[in-house]
Amino acid sequence: MKRLITLFWRWWYKRHPKPSKFTKDEALEIAKKYHLEQEVIKAMEHGCTPDEALQEWDIYPYDDAVVYKHLQQTDPEGMEMLSDEAQAAFEKKHGL
Repeated sequence: MKRLITLFWRWWYKRHPKPSKFTKDEALEIAKKYHLEQEVIKAMEHGCTPDEALQEWDIYPYDDAVVYKHLQQTDPEGMEMLSDEAQAAFEKKHGL
């Protein structure tokens, strides 16, 4: 039964792919930097999008703005460690 469910989801995801920020080639270039090409290829063969494959191996390249917003939401006390000048420059650069 478990095998049948796995096969169904592989079939489903191949026919209903999620939109991905990166192409397969771009994902492999990123994985190559960390020597994880084979792992990312296997994840994509099993139905993951390039984004999901990179996230699975914790090598998804988040930009500074995403990390900054996440830090603001999850650890506002940690934001105090940044100097006011650094915080203002970052917000100005990324339009936050």
